[in-house]
Amino acid sequence: PRTAVLAGGGFISLELAENLAEMGVQVTIVQRIPQVMHNLDYDMATFLHAHLRQKGMTLRLGASVAGFRQEGKTITTLVGGADIPADLAILAVGVTPESTLAQEAGLALGARGSIAVNDWMQTSDPDIYAVGDAVEIPHLVTGQKTLISLAGPANKQGRIAADNICGIASEYKGTQGSSVLKVFVMTVAMTGVNE
Repeated sequence: PRTAVLAGGGFISLELAENLAEMGVQVTIVQRIPQVMHNLDYDMATFLHAHLRQKGMTLRLGASVAGFRQEGKTITTLVGGADIPADLAILAVGVTPESTLAQEAGLALGARGSIAVNDWMQTSDPDIYAVGDAVEIPHLVTGQKTLISLAGPANKQGRIAADNICGIASEYKGTQGSSVLKVFVMTVAMTGVNE
């Protein structure tokens, strides 16, 4: 059977892993931290680990990818020297805000290089609005500014920015980061913060 290595254990990686496995591909997931879905409490993630293994996947948890090379197959090299040969290697290692344009425009930046916005989705320049994965927002549970890269909050932010641009007062109060993922027959859901 064909083989694939997926670097990362978040939403995109698990969705890809499911689709590849359903096509008969032998999947290995390499995840830097000791669990998939970092927002889950570890004890909850272990149920998902067992489900993925039951579906024939190999999990290399607590392992980091050092690099790749081509030798007929794609060789994924892990930190520490272990090699995993596969027909396909995919990087699905998370979201980093692309805020270069905002920085070059002199806009204030926030957590991990994100674009700082207020409750109306305005940047430090009140004539410029920003929404989506590149903006920092308040977490409803902790009250701290954070990055939450989910489609639901991004959609809501876009609507709030549009309202304010059109003169309709609208505020974004933040999110608690609720998300749901179906992996084969298991549904994984989380909201708020983990332990």
